[in-house]
Amino acid sequence: MCDKQQPNNRGIAFFQDIANDVVANDAHEGDKDDYKIEIKWRNVFIFIYLHIAAIYGLYLPKQRSTVIIGWIIGILSGMGTTVGSHRLFTHRTFKANQALKILMMILQTMAGQEPVLKWARDHRVHHK
Repeated sequence: MCDKQQPNNRGIAFFQDIANDVVANDAHEGDKDDYKIEIKWRNVFIFIYLHIAAIYGLYLPKQRSTVIIGWIIGILSGMGTTVGSHRLFTHRTFKANQALKILMMILQTMAGQEPVLKWARDHRVHHK
């Protein structure tokens, strides 16, 4: 017997299977029976508390320096999330030295949006 190799058509079949799965998934896109909403009660209570505290804070007397420092902290913590967690750690859009990475981690922690690695993981899943 001769050991001639047969042409490999598995690659074509593989892509046809993927195409069929995509079409099948699109056909069932309207079915919401499989989707289960899960309420994260910890986050619900934190958001309720933060909003009540913010409304209460509007009625307290404030010094100008407190307002300025609050704005600065808000802007820096927002940069920690957008520049640090999102661009640097999730998408790797730029390279940074160790000091900048640590600074971005600290600023993102000030924003109170989960640990940096968890934030990056969840955001990568969001893009898939």
